[in-house]
Parts: sequence; C-alpha cells; structure tokens
Amino acid sequence: MSFPEINLIAALREEHDFIDQAMGSLYHWSLKGREADPGARKLWVEFLLHYVHEFHHQREEEMLFTTLVSKLELRPDNGPIRILREEHEQELELARELAQAEDGDEIAKIAVEIARHVWEHLDKENSVAFAEGNERLVRLGIRSLDDREMTPVEAAARKAVETLIERWSPMDDPDHIRGDGCMPCYAYGESCGGVEKEWWNQWDWERMDNFQG
Repeated sequence: MSFPEINLIAALREEHDFIDQAMGSLYHWSLKGREADPGARKLWVEFLLHYVHEFHHQREEEMLFTTLVSKLELRPDNGPIRILREEHEQELELARELAQAEDGDEIAKIAVEIARHVWEHLDKENSVAFAEGNERLVRLGIRSLDDREMTPVEAAARKAVETLIERWSPMDDPDHIRGDGCMPCYAYGESCGGVEKEWWNQWDWERMDNFQG
C-alpha cells in the first residue's frame, strides 16, 4: 500500500538531500581545502548551528517527533526517537568542536567525523522515522503538519553553503559504508530494539503475516 507523503516530511526529506550534498562538500574541503580556503570553516559551523540545528532539527523534534510521540503513543525516552534526538545533540557538539579546534589535523578529523555522523543520521531518519512515521500518521488520517519558514540567519547559512558546494564539489568517503534501516545503527540491539519492537503494533504484524503468507 502506498501512502502520500505528509508536507513536513517531504520538506525535511528535500532538506536531507541538500544536507547530504553539503556533507560531501565538507568532506572534500577537509581533505583539500583547509589551507586553501580556511575561511570556509566559519561558514560550515554557521550552517551546522543555524540551518541544520536551529531550522532543520528544531522542526523535526518539535513538529514531527512530538506528533509521532503523541499520536502513536511512542515513548520519547526509548527507541528510535530517543536515538535521533541524542544524535542531534551530538551533531551540535561536533559543530562546536569544529569551531574551537586550532590544529589543522584536528580540524580535518572533526570535519570527517561530522560528515560521517550526519550521513548515518540522515539514512536512519529517511528509512525509519520518515518512512515509518509517515505511514502511521496517514493511517490515522493525519495528512498535514505545521511547518515554518527559515529565518534570515538560517537562510543566509544555507546560501553560504550553496556557494561552498560549488567550490568544493561533494565527494563520497570510500571508507564509510552507508545503509538504511535499523541494522546499521550502533544502538540496535543495545539501547534500542528497533522499529519492530519499539513501534510495531498488531496491524503491522498482521500485515507481515499476510505478506509472508
């Protein structure tokens, strides 16, 4: 069964595509641009703080995750929602570390860590929170969620990185393997039981039985 994508989730997914490219550009810059383009670091930090955290993450947490918790009766302190919120805070801390780092090798190391962290996070949200959350909300008759426009500061942070993407074309990290779903997640089986254990209800299990039958 195909479910139409809710407006906010569609917007967040489009932002993920841009953030994904931005992380590829950050990775490229970390390898070849730190000395040639040192002023870019400030723009990367502002992008992570203002566009990714204040605009993107804020809407995910306050508009999407809050709705998933209230409407689906999920526990906010357990499962995928908790993991994703924790990763938002980890990204924020990494952005602050990037801003404060002084040694060139340390700057490069943190930039690569940020790119890998964000890539993993995007994959989890796209394949778990967005896909599973959208289906469940639509089944409840929810087809629209509140959203907001970017502030001038948030918009400027995105615009600056659009220029950086042109300057430092996105690159993949050959040492970083990406994957969808719960299986690649570091928390799966440790502090999170995955979507099936944390989110699935009787409808999901009956649908799976019918599919397998």
